[in-house]
Amino acid sequence: MKIHEIQLQTPSLALVRDFYHGILDLNFQPGSGDSLVFQTGLSPLQFSENPAAKGIYHFAFNIPANQVAAAQDYLHRCSIGMLPGSAGEEIVQFPD
Repeated sequence: MKIHEIQLQTPSLALVRDFYHGILDLNFQPGSGDSLVFQTGLSPLQFSENPAAKGIYHFAFNIPANQVAAAQDYLHRCSIGMLPGSAGEEIVQFPD
């Protein structure tokens, strides 16, 4: 399955830009109106500003098996914590 675009709302485009561009170093372009679009592999990730937006989104990036260690090192260098699995492990396999 290919995701053509993801559209999410945020109360602060500045905080989103600081994280995705400033920390993760993803390229972005201004969207239409109050929005930003980040290129994440083949799928654009669009955030629109909505001061009333609440909640936390959860989505994942597919990391090729031969790049998992490099991705893990990158997140550590960026001081980004990873959610541990039930046994406390950082890398969790989801075979299904």
